[in-house]
Formats: sequence, C-alpha cells, structure tokens
Amino acid sequence: MGISNSRAASNRRLILAGIRGGGTTGDVFYVDSGATGASDTAGRGKNPSIPFATVDFAKEQATADQGDVIILMPGHAETLATATAWDMDKAGIDVIGLGRGSLRPTFTLSATASNVGITAANCLIENCIFTSGTADHTITMTIAGDEFTLRDCKFLNAASFEAGHMVTVGLVDNDADNCLIQSCKFEAIAVGTTAAIHLPQVMDGVIIEDCHLVGEWGAAGILSAAEVLTDLTIRRNYVRQDTAAQLGIEILSACTGVMYDNYVDTAIAGVGGIDPGSLSCFQNFTDDQEVDTSAILSPVAGA
Repeated sequence: MGISNSRAASNRRLILAGIRGGGTTGDVFYVDSGATGASDTAGRGKNPSIPFATVDFAKEQATADQGDVIILMPGHAETLATATAWDMDKAGIDVIGLGRGSLRPTFTLSATASNVGITAANCLIENCIFTSGTADHTITMTIAGDEFTLRDCKFLNAASFEAGHMVTVGLVDNDADNCLIQSCKFEAIAVGTTAAIHLPQVMDGVIIEDCHLVGEWGAAGILSAAEVLTDLTIRRNYVRQDTAAQLGIEILSACTGVMYDNYVDTAIAGVGGIDPGSLSCFQNFTDDQEVDTSAILSPVAGA
C-alpha cells in the first residue's frame, strides 16, 4: 500500500510540477491496461493503482476546458477496432503517455475504418505509438479540432499492414487551424501509404516541425495537393522518400507560408525532392541521387 501511495503521489507531483503537460489544476485520470483490476468503472481512475482500462472511457469522465489530463501508464496497450473506439470530442484535454521506446502506450488500429478522431479544440496527444493492424487501413488519425497538438508520437506501418494516410489534418475547411505536429516519427516500411501527413483542406496556421518521415510514400511524405493552406510552416524535418519518381514534400502551388531547414532524400535523379508551392523557402536541402554530389540546396522540384 505504501508503494502504491508513493507512486500515486509521485505521478501527481509530476503533473502539478509541469514536468509533462504544463501542469494542471484540473482532474488527473490514469489508464493502464496491464494493471491488475484495471476497469472502465465510474469512480476509478484517480489513482494509478486503480486505473481505467481504456483512454476513451477516461475521456468520458473528464470535463471539457478545465485542464483535465489523462495519463497513460508505461506498457498500456489498446486495440482500436472501430472508427469511434477513441474520439477526442471534449475540448481542452491532454492525453500523455509515460514510458520510453517500446514501453510507450501503443494503439493498434485493427479495422479498415479504425481511426483516432480529434474533433474538439485545444487538445493534446503526446508520447504514444500508433500502428496499423490490418491491410489497407484508411487513416490512422484525423485532426478536425482547432489548436490541436500532436507531440513525440510514432506512427508505424509494416508489410501488409498499412494506412492510406497516417495523419490527416482537416475534414472540412478550417476545422484544424493552428494545428501543431511536433517531433513525431513516421515509418512506412512497405508500399501502401500515400502520405505520412496529408493536408487535404483549406487551413490556416498549421505547423509541422522536427519530424522524421521515412518510407515508401505513394505521393509524398508531407502532401497538400488539392486545397490552399495559408501561413503554413514546415521546418526542421527529415523526409526520406523510397518510392521512385515521387517527391518528399509536395505543396499545392497556391499555398503560402514558410519552409526552412528541411532535409529531403528522394530517388529522383537530377531534380529537387521538394515542391513548396508558394511557400517562402530558406535552406532546404535535397539529395538528388547523383554520383557527383551528396546534396543540393534547391527547394523546387525540377529546378
């Protein structure tokens, strides 16, 4: 009992001190599928020794816009078998995973329609792993809430288990303005993923920074091919494109904003691996696959 109380006190201090999640005066809920007696039962979840079993149930116990935090314990694992198994539909809630490496909370999306749907504003998801568990899985995460932050997460596709898009920003115009995707890793080790980050709608103020994207992207690692985004920022990312003749970053010509300090490795010989649209570009490097040079400072495909 003393150990459990000490652990609970330590985790409360962790949150209140702001080491993760910025501190809160709201409620803190714990989720741990590996704990003995973990249960989605009202009245539990306030102590890591009596946690909830699923993140969506914890979200239902939270109160919107009061700074509530959901803590996912190291080793927590869930299979998301439906399109609504986890919906972030309450505003202002943080979901923070504890643990490092493979001990980070892991979500396996096991059905074609499985999707983590973000529909409320001002939410955060941090330090989790999302992996496809079925062939031709459509979208891993859909962001449709303003001011959403996705931080330090990993998205993984494996052979025969891939998503068409890993993260889609926007279902309709301007429903995910000022979204931040930060320090995330995207891996597609098999053919079948069109893009890691897809920007299909009109949006303002989206930031993609410090991310690592490696895979066989059918179109591009970061893709905006149909709608105009404004004040788009793409900075300090590494993109490796293993699909022949495809770009690493492809932005619609009318999009505006800034792109800088990106490194793109493509299989396109003799041209840049970036099409920046109308973004202002500074210090973007791309490997042109030529034998006489390792990289070129050229942000524009075909330049």
